[in-house]
Amino acid sequence: MFPPLLLALFGRSNGNTLADDLFLGFASTVFFVFSSGYLVTTAIVSVISREWKVWAYPLIAASLFALHEQVFFKGLGAPDASDLKIQIAGAGVVSVICLVGNWYAQKKW
Repeated sequence: MFPPLLLALFGRSNGNTLADDLFLGFASTVFFVFSSGYLVTTAIVSVISREWKVWAYPLIAASLFALHEQVFFKGLGAPDASDLKIQIAGAGVVSVICLVGNWYAQKKW
């Protein structure tokens, strides 16, 4: 979900095909998730927050995404406009995925 959103926000690159742009976005997303620690921290929070409200985990996961994106790309420096676009879009995608996942898990179990 995230690579098409990045393409919608920032447009396509000049020299690549759409397939190349989507692959680059997917590969970048996978690299970020595994190398920034986002996967580990969200897994820990998921286990800890199982008894909380349905909306609590998506909110925390979205905040963790924004925090990890900031530290991964800018360190502790102030974000610029393009960073904020990615953080807001990413947090929205993470929230929707977590809410749908929570809804599905509660319905199935």
